[in-house]
Amino acid sequence: TYACDICGFEEKWDAHDDRRGDLWECDYCGKHFCTACFIEEVGRDAFDKMLGETDYVLCPEHYKEGVFGIEETDKGGAHMKYAVI
Repeated sequence: TYACDICGFEEKWDAHDDRRGDLWECDYCGKHFCTACFIEEVGRDAFDKMLGETDYVLCPEHYKEGVFGIEETDKGGAHMKYAVI
């Protein structure tokens, strides 16, 4: 089994939990995190953009830091993330 390094949720790799989602591994640091922890920290839109518009899976910390060319922009006072393609 694998565990989310943020909340401690444990699950088999490639299994799915209806509350916590899937477990992921950061391509930058190797940290494991669940879908729910990423969404709680960075937001659903950022999660969907990361999976749909980038070639990387990043933990919330490194997503917010902008590693691998994912940058932050401010639109109307709301911080949003986008991938530089």
